Amino acid sequence: MKQLKIHYMHLGGKLKYIFLASAIFFLFFSFFGTYEYKIYSEAWFFMFFVYELLFFCGLSSGNINVLNHKRKKSQNQIEFSITQTGALILWIACILSLLSFLYFLFLYRNTLGNFVFGTYTADLFEEGRTKLEKITLLLMQIGGDSAFLVLSADRTNKHKRLKKLSHITLFLPGLRYLLMGARFTIATEFLMLFALKMPLLKEKLKVSVIARRQKHIILAFAIILGIAFLYLFSSRSIYYTALERQSFFPGDMKLKPFWRNLYDVTEGKIDFLCVASDYLGEAPYVFSYYCKYNIPEKIAYGLISLRSIVQIINNLTGFGPSYNDLLENLSSGQYSGFAYVLIADFGVIGSVIMSYLYGFIFSKIEKYKNKNRICCVIYPAIKVICFFAPIFFFYVGRVDYTILFCVILSLLCLKKTYIMKSSNEY
Repeated sequence: MKQLKIHYMHLGGKLKYIFLASAIFFLFFSFFGTYEYKIYSEAWFFMFFVYELLFFCGLSSGNINVLNHKRKKSQNQIEFSITQTGALILWIACILSLLSFLYFLFLYRNTLGNFVFGTYTADLFEEGRTKLEKITLLLMQIGGDSAFLVLSADRTNKHKRLKKLSHITLFLPGLRYLLMGARFTIATEFLMLFALKMPLLKEKLKVSVIARRQKHIILAFAIILGIAFLYLFSSRSIYYTALERQSFFPGDMKLKPFWRNLYDVTEGKIDFLCVASDYLGEAPYVFSYYCKYNIPEKIAYGLISLRSIVQIINNLTGFGPSYNDLLENLSSGQYSGFAYVLIADFGVIGSVIMSYLYGFIFSKIEKYKNKNRICCVIYPAIKVICFFAPIFFFYVGRVDYTILFCVILSLLCLKKTYIMKSSNEY
């Protein structure tokens, strides 16, 4: 009797679920948060969700496989390891990053207090920096990304000291921006580390071997990060309180009656909660405002998406447009999701196509993360991008720099090895 061959569709992949969960989380604040918002354009408000859906479809379709039940399991397990020359390169990058951070602390030793308390922000000092400052910032970034590569690619204990140093240098770029009043970079670094450690943590939890000290370290990191974020929200609220924020757009946004009464009863004690809710929930409404009143006439033809390359070339050589030139006619200052920048980068029609295409590319990176060294290293960063995509563009927290340098470093420092496995059918 002829055996029936069974084929089925496999819709695997975690990225789509990360994006879906984060979209639901942020939209909860959009509809049930502390503020009531005005929809400036119903058409563009609707398009916000169209872009989100297309991105989700791209994340879903790139990982589809048609599998046969007779297919054999792979005989070889692929692993990636750091070469001897690569280890030397990564050591140098991490040390230079640490020295650059110390130089930054010395350079701004008299003004860091003002940054931390919200008087200044990092954006004010992106222009007008000296060549040496630009180089040290670049070295700091490369060192942080080198640390990310070490932690993501080296699963052995062969480079213990380099790993310990990497846990420090990973956070130096974000700490630099945090000390100057910016939050996103340090947040993305914590999330990337979490994305790296979570698979290993799951394995430990399965066999119940996670140490009590490790639990305390994880809990401490979570508490410190939470306190830092709440502090930054409240410190900035000295100048932009919940009531002042609604006064910026009179009649267009206001605290809901319940939250306004609670705000008055608590004498403003919930101010940071209201401000945080606005940050997390404003994207669909801000998108409708930006697209109705300020769609850039000139298309950037992908240069905004390639921000990291464009900015490095401009900073070091002066050639080409600066990042501020690219965003000269682009509205900013509020979270509007990923689609608004795509419109500026590729136009209205092109942005629709690119929304799906970006999701498709990200899902392909996920599909080959265990087969390709570049995909292996940058996959945790792609997770972070998908998490923030409902409210922010894909270069959130300088993740685009991390991807750029990790691609280069993985080609220089990693090698692929094969571990033989027995063949089985299923």
